[in-house]
Amino acid sequence: MARGFFSLYNLGMKISTKKGDEGESELRGGQRLSKGDCAFDFLGTMDELQSWIGLARVACGSGLGGRLRILQEELYVMMGGGEGGDVGRLEEWGRAYGDVGAGFVVPGDKGEASARLHVARTVCRRCEREAVRAGCKSEVLRYLNRLSDFLFMAAEDF
Repeated sequence: MARGFFSLYNLGMKISTKKGDEGESELRGGQRLSKGDCAFDFLGTMDELQSWIGLARVACGSGLGGRLRILQEELYVMMGGGEGGDVGRLEEWGRAYGDVGAGFVVPGDKGEASARLHVARTVCRRCEREAVRAGCKSEVLRYLNRLSDFLFMAAEDF
């Protein structure tokens, strides 16, 4: 049975509760799990993805930077237990890049912003694998797959 969206982030929650000192943490809704549970692997990778997208965003111009900010907001909503992101918008944004080519790429050849986007893309791919292991719904998997495609196209467009 597919798990729903996991949620770590709860508005108003304390940062240091000391409840995790014994290797467990709590999902929104009160369910306590081992910090080694695949749900936390997934949430941790989502959090890392957020950070890498943010790091890429500061190196990009306002057009792509604005889109990356929207993606960060969608990821936070997903992490908070909300609906999946807008797959249609990701596909539309990707089509705007046209044919960026396929095959082997060397991150860094097109500059720092491109390299940062490639790091975000690889973290997104890992996040997708973690989502599969965590039993996330197909909407989450579809969104992460399209997001990694978009990040690749954006990186290669530089």
